[in-house]
Formats: sequence, C-alpha cells, structure tokens
Amino acid sequence: MLTRVCEEPNTPGPDSALARENAELRRQAAIDREIIRDLEGERFIDREMIANLQVALGSARMIGAAQGIIMAGQKLTEEAAFGALRRASQRTHLKLRDVAAQVILTGILDA
Repeated sequence: MLTRVCEEPNTPGPDSALARENAELRRQAAIDREIIRDLEGERFIDREMIANLQVALGSARMIGAAQGIIMAGQKLTEEAAFGALRRASQRTHLKLRDVAAQVILTGILDA
C-alpha cells in the first residue's frame, strides 16, 4: 500500500512539502525492507512475522508523515496532530493508517 500512496498521479511537484514527505517515506521504507531482509537472513523471524512487521512499519511511517503534514498545515504540536488523526479515525470508523493515507494523498485532514 505504501508504494501505491507514493505513486498517485496527483502528487504535487518535486518541491512541494507533500512530495518531500513522499520521498522520505520511500527512503524509510527502503531502510525498513533492508532491516527485515537482514533479520530474515539470520532466521530471527519467520514469514508471518515479516508480513506483520512490514504492515506495522508502513503504518507507523504513514501516520508520522500525516502528523507532520497536519503539524505544518495547522500549526499543531505532535500530540495535537496525533489527537486530530485519532479523532478523525474514530469519527469516520476508518483505521488510523487509512486516515493517515488520505492526509498524505490530499494534504488535508477533513475536520
């Protein structure tokens, strides 16, 4: 899902804050994949654990990126931005990572 979010056709130009956030997500995802490959190669984790780690890391990165977008756009603290994401998730009955993905795609949090 992370790749799909980063490759949306409506992504703003390369100098926009949203494009920089997407580039940072891709960079961090590559690091995550490398760490997971190392753990798998050393047989510390199995395939099911790898799948769970990939989902968790991707979700955490998306939520962090969405927090940054909200913090910059609405001049909120990290805690307040996370609270806004959480409230939107509860109000819309969507998973927090899905609300975060919407914020990354649109650059706004529907209030």
